[in-house]
Amino acid sequence: MCKEDLKIHFCTCSNKLEINIDFADEVVKLYQLKKNDSRMAILNDDGSYMETYFKWTLSSFKEEVNKNGVMGMMVYPKTQINNELTIDSILEALNSNSNPFDFNYKPKEKDFIKIEEKYKFIEIDDHKRPAIMEYISFKFENGKWEFGRYPMHFIHQETEIGKIKTLNNK
Repeated sequence: MCKEDLKIHFCTCSNKLEINIDFADEVVKLYQLKKNDSRMAILNDDGSYMETYFKWTLSSFKEEVNKNGVMGMMVYPKTQINNELTIDSILEALNSNSNPFDFNYKPKEKDFIKIEEKYKFIEIDDHKRPAIMEYISFKFENGKWEFGRYPMHFIHQETEIGKIKTLNNK
């Protein structure tokens, strides 16, 4: 349960639907349901197809790999993702004495949180939207959260995901 004493909450409270990915027809069925939701949002013509939310991903450090084997272009974190989600406001929540998560969580060295804006509905081929590439990220070092990211040769494993809840978007 999200606490009321913080401005920012990391909530896992979503409609988690578990499917067995070993059954391809179950994956296809879920995709079709999500696609139908998108088509309904387009037909409603109320702007909901363009609505977004803020997703957080918590990852734990797994291993460090050879620096020479890492390829790719890095997209660097932003200093704020909107007016409420700034470095300072997020660090205030993460480093507060209250747990900003809706589950029992004690950070470990090299834990990592990435917050990114996502569209509420999946994209339909004939209704393209602008790509959203920005994110903001934080790493846990020396017993506290700080703004930043780890080098690409640090491998992390996703442990939890959820939506950011703020005073303005409960």
